[in-house]
Amino acid sequence: EFQLYLVKRLRASHSAAAVVKQAIRERITPYVRDKFSCPGCVVCDVVLRRYLPSERQKLPQHFDNEAFATVLVALNSGYTGGLYVQRDWNA
Repeated sequence: EFQLYLVKRLRASHSAAAVVKQAIRERITPYVRDKFSCPGCVVCDVVLRRYLPSERQKLPQHFDNEAFATVLVALNSGYTGGLYVQRDWNA
């Protein structure tokens, strides 16, 4: 499986959720709240995805219709990519 939910709908769903808890609390949540003027925003889901040349090499353009904001964090040092922001599905 190339995908693992650490947090699903506000509840830890895997023991590894503790590893990202500090980053969510201290960095991601404050950033999203400030950037989008949303003081009540909370992290609802945390998903780890693996990208390997033999499996998946990229994430095609799509729209996260259940998310107010989506944050992607590269875990590997060799990542090359960029930032893609879309205000809503028809932007």
